[in-house]
This record gives sequence, C-alpha cells and structure tokens, in this order.
Amino acid sequence: MGKKLRVAMIGAGNLSTSVHYPSLDVLEDVEIAAVSELDEARMNKAREQFKIPKGYKDYKAMIEEVAPDAVYLVMPPQILFPHALRCLEMGVNLFIEKPPGLTVDQTRHLARKAESKGLVTMCGFQRRHAPLVVPALEEARRRGGVDLVVASFYKWYDDSSAYFNGEVDILTSDCIHAVDLIRYAGGEVKQVASDVRNRRHDYPNFFTALITFESGATGVLLGNWSAGARFFTCEIHARAYTSFINVEVEARSHSENGAEPLVVKAAAAAGGDEMFKRGGFLNQNRVFMDCVREKGQPPNSIPDSVKSMELVERIYREVMK
Repeated sequence: MGKKLRVAMIGAGNLSTSVHYPSLDVLEDVEIAAVSELDEARMNKAREQFKIPKGYKDYKAMIEEVAPDAVYLVMPPQILFPHALRCLEMGVNLFIEKPPGLTVDQTRHLARKAESKGLVTMCGFQRRHAPLVVPALEEARRRGGVDLVVASFYKWYDDSSAYFNGEVDILTSDCIHAVDLIRYAGGEVKQVASDVRNRRHDYPNFFTALITFESGATGVLLGNWSAGARFFTCEIHARAYTSFINVEVEARSHSENGAEPLVVKAAAAAGGDEMFKRGGFLNQNRVFMDCVREKGQPPNSIPDSVKSMELVERIYREVMK
C-alpha cells in the first residue's frame, strides 16, 4: 500500500462529516491528519468520531504545521473564493465543493493559480462518479459514444433568502450538478437553447435547456425548484442501449430491444446503502486520492469545472425568445 496520504480538512459541517469524512475514513491508504473549524464543538465532535489527532482554528497554521498531501475545503460558496485562493497560493493539492466560484471569472482565476503551481485539484461533482452512472457511461462509450443524455434535478424550495442567504442563484449553486453531468457525458458544447423562468417566485427556479455537442450528442436539462419532492435522475442513450437512472436508488437498462430491463440497485452497485457510497462521494474521493498519489488530474479538476460554469452562463444568456 505504501505510505498513507495525509489529508487536512477545513470545515466540519454537515456536508463534510456526512460524506467526505466517512469516505476518507474507509480508504485504507488515507489518514485524516488534522481538521480546522471555527466552531469548537463541531471540531471536537469530528475529531472524536473520526479519530483525528490534531485540531486548529486557523487553517493556515494547520497547513504550515501539518504539511498535508491534500486539503479539503468545504464551505458555503459565497465565502469560498478567498480561502481556496489562499490554499492554492500555499501550494497544497485542493478539493473544493461545487460551485467552484460565484462566477466564471472566480473559477478561471482559481484554475490559473492551480495550473501555475502544478497542483492537483478537484471540484465536487460527485454524480460523475456515482456507482450507477459510471457503468452506463462506460457502456455508451463502448458502443460508439453517447447519443442523448438527459439530466433532471427537482426540488421543492420555497424561500430564496434561505438559499445561501440569497447570495447565490440556484442554477449556479445546485442545479449545476445536472449541468455538469450533461457536459461530462456530451463533451465540448456546440450550441445552447434554454428557457429560464421565475415560477411562482421572484427568482429563477425553473430551468430547461437543449444542448448540442461537438461529439454529435444532445443534452437535455430539466431543473425545477418548485416540484413536489427531491429527485436527481438521468438517462443515457447510445446505439441499441438506454439506461434510466435514479442516481441514488436504481438503474434500469435496456439493450438490443430487450423487453426486460437489467435492474441494478444503487446500494448493490456501491457495496453499501450509505449515502456517501450510493451518491458517488466515496468513488470521487478515491479518484482524487489516486490522482494526488500519482500526480495526475482528475476529470472534475478545477480547470475542467470552468467549462461547467461557462455552460451555466450560456444557459442564462441564450434564453429562447
């Protein structure tokens, strides 16, 4: 196995401790060496639960003293940029959660800094790594490539002020998961036609888009934050192949006009029913740790995430009249 990779965590909030800490904790070649968190109670709880030897309030002191192989920076997007930039300036390989910035320009700036320093980075688009999505995309590519990808993200959300305190729009901060999965499956964007609306609210909460790609694939985005419940689903279509995927639940795949689908449960594909396994977080963190060890770039690096932010910008800009 070799020497364990030493990781330092900035932030011990609900997202971190429910999906990232558990993912890293089960990786045998990884050690969570330290955590930095301003809330002492949360820091102590994380240290006790995951047996983390060191805790800090100042993450800069943590990075200097611990000299980790990688840093996880998980915090709300409206305060992410200056801290991500500082970490990159300190020369550490960096994982950040989505969105990778409030704007395309912020994301480009982080990407340029990471590239100039030769650092390994990742942005948390875990649906690419979900146990039901990975084999469907592999099968589509084996058959000559994706022809059509549809990603649907639905939620019921009735208070824009609670959405990151109203400082970040829904498409950039959350529905970007669906945008990114479509782009990852389709490739380089060619054209976009979209419809963005305020449905029963005074902020955009309804997003549809038709996207064509240089590869010949077509992507369809369906986003609605005025829906009846939370769902994240996708469809992958290729030559004589279709997979309907409820990403955290099950996939139903058809090939060669077969009447009976192949049904695979997410828990079975993930090797466990925990959300951090079913949702793709464990796979994603495994990929990032492998890239840190091998000094390669993961598919969802910060430089790559610029393209997803650019596609979000085009969906807003290229609204059908």
